[in-house]
Amino acid sequence: MAILLILLGAILLIIGMSFALKSIKPVYFNVISGAIIIIGTIFGLFGKQLQDLNSSEKSDKILFTSTNTEENVKELKNTLEKQAQTIDELRRENTDLYSKLSSATKENAKQILGDGQPSLSANFHPDKLISLIISNQNDYPIYDIRLTFPDPDQTKIVAKMAETEKMPSWDDMRKQWITVSPFNLAPKSSISFYNFYMPESLKTVGCFVNIVTRHGTFSGRITVIRQGETFQYDVEVRKAKPF
Repeated sequence: MAILLILLGAILLIIGMSFALKSIKPVYFNVISGAIIIIGTIFGLFGKQLQDLNSSEKSDKILFTSTNTEENVKELKNTLEKQAQTIDELRRENTDLYSKLSSATKENAKQILGDGQPSLSANFHPDKLISLIISNQNDYPIYDIRLTFPDPDQTKIVAKMAETEKMPSWDDMRKQWITVSPFNLAPKSSISFYNFYMPESLKTVGCFVNIVTRHGTFSGRITVIRQGETFQYDVEVRKAKPF
């Protein structure tokens, strides 16, 4: 609309100037041409004003839109950053929860199944009685302990060999093994599972113990050594398969 008014004003201005230049015409031609020039100028100025007003409105609108868009972008960025922080916090909480749940599950399993490796030792009494001892030095119980071992008094085997004049078979020796009924050991506790006297004729007695528990099987060895009137022992326990 503004451009149309400007063009109309320009056309009227050209026509008016054409009439004005023709000085040979009568005076009323000059009056008419002057009026046309004035009208054309008014149209042109009015059109220019409209165009400036439209341009100003468009500039303000563009500036407002740009400012609005920038604020929206900042707001969206802040929202995304907050969401990212929330996701990170939830992830950390989930990780902590999983860790706690895993620890609780392991703790429950240790309480239910037991945990830790048993240990063997010996106790020597004044009357030379020797006690074999199994201990639980761990922080969790050991359940359903079953012990199987050959009689530490090897003179019995020697006597049997003398009677039969032959080396006993593996099955025959296994029949002479001692089995201790299942029992439990509380944390930091010990129990004597076998007592025997070591014959004077023996300087060393070895006892191999198969230890089966609820959470695993262990192989133990305890060797008692006589040194004059005193005794000492050597021991080893390791995780192993059952006999």
